[in-house]
Amino acid sequence: MTATQTAGSPALYSGPFNTLHSLRIDRGNYIAVHSNNPAAAAQYAVENMGFYLVHADSEGRYYLAAHGLDAYSLVYTPGEQGRLDHISYVVPSADDLLAAEKRFTNLGVKSERIERSQLWRHGPALRFASPGGQIIELVPGVLVDVPMAALVAAYGSRS
Repeated sequence: MTATQTAGSPALYSGPFNTLHSLRIDRGNYIAVHSNNPAAAAQYAVENMGFYLVHADSEGRYYLAAHGLDAYSLVYTPGEQGRLDHISYVVPSADDLLAAEKRFTNLGVKSERIERSQLWRHGPALRFASPGGQIIELVPGVLVDVPMAALVAAYGSRS
């Protein structure tokens, strides 16, 4: 497959992380999407996609886990069917949240610090909106020295 460069898009790049403009995002954490029937959406994910239901809260949110490090990787929340609630990414530490908040302030980007989230098993976070309107969240999390896929592949080859 060949990548295509389009006018107005960032330059294609492969190589080490750009530390000059980095928020130190390590990996995706979870995605939260709206559903007019979160229970049915969760049941479908369990029965057809290989997820595990790990929690359902009193607000009607369903938390599903895959085979990664994080407590959950998909959340169905009540709302307009198919709309994105937010995307969460892992950064190395709470200090990285503070650095990101400072960077956003300097750039004039509105962000919101969350000390205690209403979501299950969720610590401090920093939320902001992308220019496309998507809500993006940064959270400190569990870090590994190699990509998760490599660990899964190595573990899977032992069986």
